[in-house]
Amino acid sequence: MALVGLDSGRGMAAAESPWVLELSSGTFRCGFAAQDLVSGFFRLPCESAPYEAQLAGHGRQVSTPGALVAALDWAAEATGAGEPAQITVVVPSGCELRQMREMARELFESGRAEKLLLIHAASAHAVGAGVGSAVVVDAGRSGTDISFASPHAVVTKTSRTELDWSGDQLTSRVRERLEAKIGSPVAEATAASVKEAFASLAGGDPAAATPFVLPDGTELAPDTWASEVGSVADLSWAAVAPAAADAVARALEAEGDAMAKEHPVVLLTGAASRLPGLATRIAADVATRIGREVRVVRSATAEKNGFLGGFFLSATSMYGSKLAMSKDRYEEEGIRHIMLGTGGRVV
Repeated sequence: MALVGLDSGRGMAAAESPWVLELSSGTFRCGFAAQDLVSGFFRLPCESAPYEAQLAGHGRQVSTPGALVAALDWAAEATGAGEPAQITVVVPSGCELRQMREMARELFESGRAEKLLLIHAASAHAVGAGVGSAVVVDAGRSGTDISFASPHAVVTKTSRTELDWSGDQLTSRVRERLEAKIGSPVAEATAASVKEAFASLAGGDPAAATPFVLPDGTELAPDTWASEVGSVADLSWAAVAPAAADAVARALEAEGDAMAKEHPVVLLTGAASRLPGLATRIAADVATRIGREVRVVRSATAEKNGFLGGFFLSATSMYGSKLAMSKDRYEEEGIRHIMLGTGGRVV
């Protein structure tokens, strides 16, 4: 994918500012953490990135030799900003300490980074949404991760659960229902649009929905398809709802301070969090499970929170002095520093 390069002044500023790479979703996000470059944010499809295979699927593994260096080289060429000296990488919440250590070694030994910060997606989402400590329910395109995150970038292994529920999965089920009802093939993009138009866990008034016209001219009546697609969404979430409530409860119980709050916070984020009624359903299920109310926050910037969290941390005055590590610091206390940056409890 070709991008229009930055002009020379902005390119130099970008090269001197920390780069933020988000590797935790179906889209490779790259931007520059400088106040005058807020618009310097690029959303590049994974199929254009050299590590597409590592991001594909529910596991979203990103720690293969050369992957990050190749990604940086590709992004530098695509943006025309030159190679960065300071790098923040937002990694999947399931990324283990060993993998993060390998990433740090790869970037330092290749000479690509002078300063580096590695942060888990759940923590980045919490920072990006401005919620502080919270159980993060990251309902993404390729899966749902539930874990506890604190302002200190803590993601504990005991608090994390991976659910087999995703936006792409729901789209596939809507597509199956469409094809069964209309008797002809339906493109994935069309199914995704129908899902956006009609999918809901909140019931709602079908009469208030807008008729949807398929590419072949077939009109989907709101009174029929709001019910059809709503039932698909209902069945899809119902299959994982008990596991989701248990996961949130375990994450809260793993952090005593979180449970001590009058209303523990649950952050609902990620592309699939737009599903109407999902926040209400999670709040009710968790309240039943733990016997008390929780406050479910659905961020308006849900799809960008991971990147924004990395951006905010990289733009602070503490980035160079406390948050990011240098190659010398990595060689002296690399494991210890990475453990401090992740709460020291990620295995």
